[in-house]
This record gives sequence, structure tokens and C-alpha cells, in this order.
Amino acid sequence: MISRTAFALLFTFNLAPAFASNPPDQFPATITGTAGHRLEFSEWDERFGGWRKLEFHGAGAPFRMYFLAGAPGDANGGTVTETDTDYLSPDKKIVLIERKEFGLVYPPDEAPVNSEQNYCDAVSMETGCVLASESSNQCDGQWEGNRWKVRNGGIWKFDGEYRSPAKFAARARTYAADNRRLQSTMDLLSTGVGSYMACFPPENNVAAYNDIGFYLAQGGQHATALEIYQRLSAIAPDRVPLKLNIADSYWAVGQKGLAKRFYADYRQAMTRKGDAGRIPARVVERLTGVEAGEHTP
Repeated sequence: MISRTAFALLFTFNLAPAFASNPPDQFPATITGTAGHRLEFSEWDERFGGWRKLEFHGAGAPFRMYFLAGAPGDANGGTVTETDTDYLSPDKKIVLIERKEFGLVYPPDEAPVNSEQNYCDAVSMETGCVLASESSNQCDGQWEGNRWKVRNGGIWKFDGEYRSPAKFAARARTYAADNRRLQSTMDLLSTGVGSYMACFPPENNVAAYNDIGFYLAQGGQHATALEIYQRLSAIAPDRVPLKLNIADSYWAVGQKGLAKRFYADYRQAMTRKGDAGRIPARVVERLTGVEAGEHTP
């Protein structure tokens, strides 16, 4: 899959922007699948012929797909999607989505040009997980029962390429704490935090997700890190390293009141364990208000 945050640097071909040939009312704004779960499309982009916002509504809290909170540039602004009722499987468990990634390419010593890459994604209507992602040609076919037959190929088995959190975290530890680690983490979550977690439930991957959140925060992507941390906190409220990570990210985004609550919980937990001597100095500084620029009442 093309890196979304490095999108403008990676394309080697040019396409003129796609303009919608039909008004948005010709495309479904909602796809309803099994158990009443649905995908809701909104914010039609007439220039690129697709919906900018896509939300999955299932058994749990709804989540936005193909979006990373706080991510710069093309990671948020370069995606539009569309689908059709013909793309919904007869058992309503899988729907195909056509996705466009677009942006500007900067050739050496030339003016920037528009570029576009098209994908076909298979999305589970049970969970919101993106099961597999291929080129747009994969959407050219039809359902044979509940199996998708590609026109010029065989049956698409939806055996996606997404790496598990544990395997990814282990590999990311070998990277230097630099742009490579951040870039690979952002790529891992390119379908959105909610969709990725739907593929790999956080209940079974708490430690790995905590590491992934830390890599994001280390690279300055605290809003996305907090989206992960908040899910983990509901599952593992007593996990001590998580308390510190949440506090640091809340502090970084300016929510210092919330940060101090988690710093206080972290300090209390470390003290109970007999590890008070291992508490980072910044925790005490931020709780007492003696850090540079802070003033006690």
C-alpha cells in the first residue's frame, strides 16, 4: 500500500483529477449490512468524485475510517471513497469500497502535478475491519454466492496483508526512533485506528498497542496516540506504563488538567509497587507546577 503521509513523494505517474460524472444522490450515502451494521458516507467531494468522510456503525462505538486524528496533509485530505449496493455480498457480511488517494507530486525542477492512485478494499460489515486492499481492478467482477469473482481473475479470498500489532511492534523496536519508525506506524494505521483495531482486537494486544501508541507519540502524533491509549485504558485501567503514556500525550496537546490526573495515578501506582525512585522527574515537576513556565497558585 502506498504510504499516505509520504504520498506526494512516492507517485511516479500522473493523472488529471477525477470529476464526478453523476451527482452524489446517484451513489448510496449509507450501506446497511449484517445485523443492521452500516457504513455512512458524507462530505461529497465533487472534484474527485467520492465521499471524504466514512464512518462505521456496528456493535460498538462508531469510528471513522481512513482518517488519523492530527495527521498532517495528505494523510487526512487525500482520500475519497465510494461504493454501490452491488458491491455488498448476498449475506451482507462484506462490502467492496473503491478508494482514491490523491495529492501533488513534485518532480525535480518542475511544477507540481496532480496524481491519483485507486484501490479496491474489502470491508467487513461485521466489524469494520479492512480485510484486504488491492488495485481498483479488483472491484471489476461480481458475487458468485458470497465469493467475489474478479472479471479477469479468480476468486478474491480477502486474505489481507495487514501485520498484527505484536509482529509490527517487535519489528518497529529494531528501527531507530526516527521518521522511519513513525512512517511505518502511520502506514500500519492507514485505514484508521478503529478499523485496524477491528481487525486485531485490543483486548488481545494491550502491550503491543501500548508500544504503537508510544511510537506515535514519540514522533509527535499525540492525537492519534491518544485514540489508541483511550481504548486501552478502558480495557487495562491498571496498566502502569499506560498511565504515564496517556499523561505525557495529554500534556503535549495542552490538556494539562487531564494529564495531571494520570500523572497522579501513575505516581500512586509506582509508589504502591515500591518503585517511587523510578518515577521520571517530569512527573513530579508537572504535578507540583515547578516546570519552566509553570507557577503554583
